[in-house]
Amino acid sequence: MKTIKLLFFSFLMSAIVLSSCSSDEFLDIPDMHESPSIKIALDQLNKLYNNDGTAIEEANPSGYLIFDFCFEFIYPISLMYNNGSIITINNNGEIVELLINFTSNLHIVGIEFPFNVEIYNPETNEIEPLTITTENEFANLLTSCSFGNSCACDNEFEPTCIEIIDNNQPLIITFPNACYAACEGFIEEDFVDCGATSCEDECSQEENPVCVEIVNPNGITEIITFLNTCYALCEGYTEEDFIDCDNSTACDISELEIEIGEIYNDDTYELTINFEYENTNGQEYFDLYVRNGVLLGYFQLAELPLTIEHFPLCGYEEDYIKVCINDNSDCCEEIEWLAPG
Repeated sequence: MKTIKLLFFSFLMSAIVLSSCSSDEFLDIPDMHESPSIKIALDQLNKLYNNDGTAIEEANPSGYLIFDFCFEFIYPISLMYNNGSIITINNNGEIVELLINFTSNLHIVGIEFPFNVEIYNPETNEIEPLTITTENEFANLLTSCSFGNSCACDNEFEPTCIEIIDNNQPLIITFPNACYAACEGFIEEDFVDCGATSCEDECSQEENPVCVEIVNPNGITEIITFLNTCYALCEGYTEEDFIDCDNSTACDISELEIEIGEIYNDDTYELTINFEYENTNGQEYFDLYVRNGVLLGYFQLAELPLTIEHFPLCGYEEDYIKVCINDNSDCCEEIEWLAPG
């Protein structure tokens, strides 16, 4: 019988407000509580990622955080930094961004109760919601997790699949081999046919990039690069779809401009930001930074021009912002202007 194993499953987003110059006056303050459990949970979650935010392969054997961690937050959730600042998290991508930017001087110490998570119930074989209303309940949840009990499995790739139910729909989870499935509490009677082989099984790892241009469901043109022709054909593209990868257009931000609006008595003012962008490769969000690399928030490109009601004065003669297409540090633009007095 499967052992109890809770899960985390997710995969930006509404605005996140985080600034070294921010104050609680800028936020609709939730009822926050200091929580040792949130610090433990984030510390454990951080062990699944590299410093650049990519997943550590051996720590994520199933490719799903459903089983590779313990539980899934149901977003949004509100967290509190050690300096009292509040941040709203809308998805797992934002959690990862948060983790890789932690420092000894700036880290999470609290969470707003109640919050909801999803767990895997082995008795029903379903993903189910759970409401956490107190620190004690949060601590009990973490106690049920198998943190630190890593699987002593080899890297031999013999896909082993199990089927669970998510939102009343069957979901196939693929483990690298039977050892990893067993480590999660599954037995041979739980294994199902993995079905057709993947492109990785059919294609060689020879690097000979092939590119195709598509229009995603949001109407945005993006370039997809495959390792070689086999991978592109395996995904359903034909040679007529191929384009020259060397001629694929790079991401670009241009015509970044700002407009100053009303000035307030709390060392903030209204700031409207606008810019042109192209070739974002399907990314729909951008990051907004102030001085010293402090992340002010994540915003949708569709929100442009974006008005920030309370942009903080940071004590410099000139104020400054940098905008970057989310997850693309090579696609950025910055601007300075005389701070209003």
